[in-house]
Amino acid sequence: MRRGALTGRLLRDGGWNLAGLLLPLPVAVVAVPCLLRGLGDARFGLLTLAWAVMAYFTLFNLGLGRASTRDIAALPAEDSGERLRRIVWTSLAGHAALGAVGCVLLLGLSGPLASAFRLEPALESEFRTALMLLAVSVPVLLLTSALSAVLEGFGRFDLVNAVRLPASLWTYAAPLAVVSWSPGLPAVIGIIVLGRALALLAYVAAVGRVAADVWHPITPSVEVLRPMVALGFWVTVGTIVLPLMAAWDRFALGVQMSAEAVGHYAAPYEVVTKLWGISGALMSAAFPVFTSVWTSDGRHAGPVLRHAAAALYMAAAPAGVVLVAASPLLFPWWLGDAFAGDAVPVAQFLTIGVVASVLAQAGLTFLQATGRAGWVGRLQVSETLVYLVAVWFAAGRWGASGVAVVWSVRALVDCVALLVAADLQVRSAGVPAFTRDQWVGLLLVPAIAFAVVLGAQAAEAGAGLRTALTCAAVVGTLAWGWWGLIDRKTRTGWRLKLQGTP
Repeated sequence: MRRGALTGRLLRDGGWNLAGLLLPLPVAVVAVPCLLRGLGDARFGLLTLAWAVMAYFTLFNLGLGRASTRDIAALPAEDSGERLRRIVWTSLAGHAALGAVGCVLLLGLSGPLASAFRLEPALESEFRTALMLLAVSVPVLLLTSALSAVLEGFGRFDLVNAVRLPASLWTYAAPLAVVSWSPGLPAVIGIIVLGRALALLAYVAAVGRVAADVWHPITPSVEVLRPMVALGFWVTVGTIVLPLMAAWDRFALGVQMSAEAVGHYAAPYEVVTKLWGISGALMSAAFPVFTSVWTSDGRHAGPVLRHAAAALYMAAAPAGVVLVAASPLLFPWWLGDAFAGDAVPVAQFLTIGVVASVLAQAGLTFLQATGRAGWVGRLQVSETLVYLVAVWFAAGRWGASGVAVVWSVRALVDCVALLVAADLQVRSAGVPAFTRDQWVGLLLVPAIAFAVVLGAQAAEAGAGLRTALTCAAVVGTLAWGWWGLIDRKTRTGWRLKLQGTP
């Protein structure tokens, strides 16, 4: 496949993922306050805990989903026989085993968890029943994740999101319908679990549509499972590291400063890290593309990696510039002047780091897709050890702003290290991802854009001048991404497609 077509596939599939991520948000915005009124504060709080439990156990697959995506994407186009079936059935067996463990674990914890919240007896009984329903749904969640990974390996993100979107809408809309006639927690959780079961059946049908022979049973293979577990282990390391750092940030601030300092840090963190949705959508689409191009013709890997990084850069850097510029207005309006005074610089420092972390996902995803997940995991562990010490020191000396600076410095180091490692990987195939000028631009152009915006604020320039400088910074970052990172042939191909020229 030509590299322009590969880049187009990446953007198309990333668009499907963004649609699946964004379209349920309006329903959630409407449903959440209605559920709060219908359930009451206590039951709604327990419902949010149930949502969190479901999200956690979706990650309980220990990276097997991503590993099966890689193995399927690496198969030759003509190989849709026994090897494919063995990968799918081995993945299903692994996910089912993990689901059974998760089910038993949550069943065992349902009683102690329900008792730990010191609820009224009736509400405690409801919560225990709800947790037991969730426990039964854990294998369903993991098998759903396994089948979604199979479709991603085939690059069928249209089918993935054709199931994911209704399932996400069901999570909010179905409880809203149930609560009108039965405000009890078991009924609400039960309808959510039913939706997950229906989603599993839909994924079974979708996989059968893509590969009709895949449902002919075949014995799972230890030889197939072993490399899945190896990749899954290092992917799991990465999924543990980020929540650990987020929890440590808050712990260090709470111990060394105050609960208020934790709030000044956590509130802007929750806002600016929403930019991670960009990298999540695009890089889940890029993962099978990276694997496919690396195993079929590594000479195209460099341009495809650069175009993936360009897509992330052109989405995240302008958004980050706008967020830094808007923070002095946004956070006082949202949180109040007294609270936002400390939150504004935290938000601005964190935004710079989040933009770097979004861009870093191009390197991280490429390395995982091409067999270097162990290197990524070891880098993350080593960074975390240094980070924990630095955050503890910064929290006691400079408070929330100091922690935000440390977080962003770590993100910048991580970004450079991952992109350099990915570039070295593609250079082994003969075609580099980035030239020297492109490296300089990746470092300098965003830095100049952020410096212009922050400098105008520090100089207390007028609103008109600040707006003009922000617009110039946004246009500059976009223009450099388009002409500096995307090659002429690809730009021409995209323009022809937009014009309808064959």
